[in-house]
Amino acid sequence: SYWDLEVMAVPDMEDIDPSKVICITSNMDAEGNLRWDAPEGDWTICRIGYAPTMSMPHPVPDELSGKAFEVDKFSRKHNEYHWDQVLEPLVEHLQPYIGVSFDHILVDSYEAGIQNWTDDFREKFIEAKGYDPLPWLALEKVYGADCEAVQAYQEDNAGFISDLFVNVAWATAREKINAAGLQFYIEPYDYMNQFDVYESACQADVPMVEFWHNGDGWINGDVVRAAKDSGKKIVAVEAFTGRPE
Repeated sequence: SYWDLEVMAVPDMEDIDPSKVICITSNMDAEGNLRWDAPEGDWTICRIGYAPTMSMPHPVPDELSGKAFEVDKFSRKHNEYHWDQVLEPLVEHLQPYIGVSFDHILVDSYEAGIQNWTDDFREKFIEAKGYDPLPWLALEKVYGADCEAVQAYQEDNAGFISDLFVNVAWATAREKINAAGLQFYIEPYDYMNQFDVYESACQADVPMVEFWHNGDGWINGDVVRAAKDSGKKIVAVEAFTGRPE
């Protein structure tokens, strides 16, 4: 699936100015044909849309492999639905063990790839940052990340995405897991630095790090600092992980 957002016309200009970016979405028909009486000058046309990443969770049981997709981490509604599907059968079948031998759910290190949009991303961004990200997406595409103005937008966007991971994905996970009578463990990091490690660790009942048998791993002082600052006495660890050799 793919959904269009806007068609933007970006002029050739020396000083980056989002107010000079023109929305010409109404000039594109349903087949994607653009008819526009362009003002004088050089223009770059950007058709902006979004689509699912099609990322699948792993590892999963063989009977689920290739049959499930990663949940939209920026949507509270979708996260709540996801956790209901995970937790309700567990509570139903394992109730006598919850809080005894079965006391926590772990969200492993995030390995689902890049996410940078959701259905209401634009509206949420405007509410949080006070300006529309769509002209900046077009400017970023045309002018790249070398200009200072685009870099400032990218910093805003990265911070906003981090907040969505922390305050939507991880907060919803903790709320749902705790409501089921379990603790929320998380390895609060990914390898593309999409979200703040410290803030993510603060969301956990028990934050985690990891080290591998060959000396690799991920042990970050921000996780320990977050545990101390949020009154947690334990930092768990995934230890001696290894791949078949």
